[in-house]
Amino acid sequence: MVKGSQSPSLSLVPKFSYNAWADAKDLCAAYGLVLDEWQQGVLQASLGEDADGKWAATRVGLSVPRQNGKTALFEARELAGLLIFGEELILHSAHLVPTALEAFQRIKSYFENYDDLGKKVRRIREANGEQGIEMMNGQRLKFMARSKGGGRGFSADVLLLDECQELPDTTWAAILPTTSARENPQIWLAGTPPGPNDNGEVFARFRKAAVDGKDKRLCWQEWSVSGSVDLDDRANWRQANPAYGLRIAGDHIQDERNSMDEMTFARERLGMWASDEQLSVIPAPIWAERSVMTVPDVPVAAYGIDMNPERTMAAVSVGLRTEAGVHVELADMGDVSDNTDALVEWLVKRAGKRIPVVMDAYSPARSLEPVLRRRGVMVRALSGNELMQACGGFYDAATKDKTLTHFDQHQLNVSLAGAKKASLGDAGGWKWSRKTLDIDLTPLLAATCAHFGVVKFAKPPRDPAKSGRVLVM
Repeated sequence: MVKGSQSPSLSLVPKFSYNAWADAKDLCAAYGLVLDEWQQGVLQASLGEDADGKWAATRVGLSVPRQNGKTALFEARELAGLLIFGEELILHSAHLVPTALEAFQRIKSYFENYDDLGKKVRRIREANGEQGIEMMNGQRLKFMARSKGGGRGFSADVLLLDECQELPDTTWAAILPTTSARENPQIWLAGTPPGPNDNGEVFARFRKAAVDGKDKRLCWQEWSVSGSVDLDDRANWRQANPAYGLRIAGDHIQDERNSMDEMTFARERLGMWASDEQLSVIPAPIWAERSVMTVPDVPVAAYGIDMNPERTMAAVSVGLRTEAGVHVELADMGDVSDNTDALVEWLVKRAGKRIPVVMDAYSPARSLEPVLRRRGVMVRALSGNELMQACGGFYDAATKDKTLTHFDQHQLNVSLAGAKKASLGDAGGWKWSRKTLDIDLTPLLAATCAHFGVVKFAKPPRDPAKSGRVLVM
């Protein structure tokens, strides 16, 4: 039988003096959890201890395609934490509720099916949101789905975070301090490579640190392929999937290959980490497809405006209603650090009283709203819900509906490439955010507001001759 590679494609292991992995492996085997060779290797890489008996790896990252068996590794770590290491509180967190519940049901079965384990349990909590196991000696294992406030109020020895391709900074900031007061904590992050629409910035930072190889307390284990590879080569399938031939059949992977697009297959089944360009919310190739050289000579239907947090730069975008949908383009962008009078005059002259000027209600550009209103300009400041609609509508128009066009302007392209999604609320809404602090989002936000202005607020001009396009770029 041909098996998948049992050795990781990328490995970073801190130096250690002692290692408890064999004890954990034997414990698991005693209760029917027989680990694969690769799973044993991950335990060996992660459970090393320094001369003081502390974890050599305070952080453990695992990137492996789906269905290979990372859940069993979490079970092994949890059983060892409760039965060998004496850890007081272990938190197991997943992005979605069903995933967290499935993990709870699996670990619960050990304590229900083995009498000697059952005698160690004080109670098993199954109420919604309270799933967990409490041992006779006070140790606890708790399961939860992640949220912005998830984990607050707890002080945990171990954090096991699954599905980390969806782990935004806001959630990470809420859950990370749970280990800060513990004497010997360990944090595990496991998942698949983030896609362009995932909030996987935390997981990506872990991997970058592993690639750099400078973090002496990080353990990283990854099964993947990289570079220009043949997606149909089964040797690549075996390299990225350690459970190939054990739990994952080649025919099943072939079915995935036949039904997935190349980028999705490379990421989900071959563990391939995408470049920054590929991880843009709207990938560069798709954005390039929406560029045009000319548009019909139609009146401006809406203006969008945004200003950077320092209030030094402002961008204005126009939105045009076309037969295909909406066209957006940067009409003005410049330094406003000295004063904003010229920008106000620019908008008053072109927007008049009938063309909406749209902005985020929380943008520094809103400082212009009072004077624009006094001059008769129709200003629309978007609420949080409206901004979510605007961002989602812009994305859908570019990627799904194919109704948005643009002029391939460098400043807008750079702004989009540097943008990521920032979650708003728990209903799946999001807004644009910066990947790094040096990214200027004003062109993208201005274009997004202009697009929403056409869709939501624009009225047909009474006199097209007075409302035509006047560009300064």
